[in-house]
Amino acid sequence: MNKLILPSLLLPLFIASACTPKLFKGMEGEGKQTIKREQLYPFSYRKGETVTYSMQLDYKDNVINCILLVEPDEKGNIRGVCTSVFGSIVLDFYLNEKGMLIYDCMEQLKHKKLLRLLEKDLMTTFFKRFDKETYEARVWHLEHNSPSTIATDKLVLNKGYNIKGKLGKCNIKTDEIEQHVLEIENSGKLSAANIRFEYEQGNIVPKTVKISHPNLGLSILIEKYETETSN
Repeated sequence: MNKLILPSLLLPLFIASACTPKLFKGMEGEGKQTIKREQLYPFSYRKGETVTYSMQLDYKDNVINCILLVEPDEKGNIRGVCTSVFGSIVLDFYLNEKGMLIYDCMEQLKHKKLLRLLEKDLMTTFFKRFDKETYEARVWHLEHNSPSTIATDKLVLNKGYNIKGKLGKCNIKTDEIEQHVLEIENSGKLSAANIRFEYEQGNIVPKTVKISHPNLGLSILIEKYETETSN
């Protein structure tokens, strides 16, 4: 009898463990919740201000180094131009929460699946996939336990959200102290991606974005150029 009771008691634990994405390992589940877009900390650029990034694409043995210019319009949508270091067009595009409009691109990129992949990556990078005001999400959290045993002394360090948006399902991990997104995992057989955001202290717009497609052997590194300020 005891042999049957123990497995039945442990079964819910195994099920919970199996349902927890790797991104949220070590975090405690909260179940399904309705969350607002603001809880996912969307960031925005200053309207009319051009931001310059270096961009490197690594695909197996091929490396493409680019310069990416990003300028938001009055609606917060993105006008972007990616050029080679010699000035030739790599990708000229307009991006909003509905998708990407391509004006021009280099011959090597003129493949439907590759352009769709870049669209998904750029939409995740600049809009973080948010196309609705509220989401039904599975939620996790990670707390910092202070030396005190008083429950109110516990501080939530990270939150994890499993949501479904325009581009499909994804997992989002947030920093609840700095209030920004740390990492996003996109689902998909070939298009599965891990996107990590790194920030300068006090800045909600990421300084570095690292995109990895492990199933394709493709990685993209986007780094914001430092701007010199006069004293």
